[in-house]
Amino acid sequence: EISACLVGSEMCIRDRYSIDELLKHRASVYEIEDLCCNVCNLHGQSGQSSYGLEFDSEAVIFRINRYDIVNGQEVKRADVIRPELQLLLGEFEYELVAVVEHSGQTIRSGHYQAIVRADHGWERRDDGRLAERSADGEALQLYGGNIYLAVYVRREMVQARRTVAENAAAEKRAMEMQREAGRQKELLFVQEERRIHCLLYTSDAADE
Repeated sequence: EISACLVGSEMCIRDRYSIDELLKHRASVYEIEDLCCNVCNLHGQSGQSSYGLEFDSEAVIFRINRYDIVNGQEVKRADVIRPELQLLLGEFEYELVAVVEHSGQTIRSGHYQAIVRADHGWERRDDGRLAERSADGEALQLYGGNIYLAVYVRREMVQARRTVAENAAAEKRAMEMQREAGRQKELLFVQEERRIHCLLYTSDAADE
């Protein structure tokens, strides 16, 4: 889980962040006062703490913390998230393959839409319906203030899937070309039969 903005941090001055910025902020070192641990026998001492982030999975899903509790009420944060198309996590390169947006004022209500990476580009899915499709090489408009999930997959996995899709498309084109060649051959055969039939008919009429 990646918090869209940590209260009391310098990042709260801004209203838009990349995933990389949030990760670096999440992993930053912060001071702790009055440590208390009976196991370690620590009482009243100070120290430092930080989150360790390790990435070696084929897929990584970031959940954006969109809600704060203010006076006992859920308040939706409007921080704009701009997920990178490519992201270096540890020693691996990842590519963005999907984003989930949530429009609504509470966790228990609202509507979800998915923007997924397809073979040709990007598609926006709304209740299973194709709501929008991008042209080749173009990205869809993301509503950064509603981004709830960002899904990344290792680049080699994306490239392998892309290769499979390209090979399938090439095989489909080859089959279509073969079918078209067969149709053209059949058409030429029919035309030749008609020509011969016409010549025979003309010859018979001349003999009469």
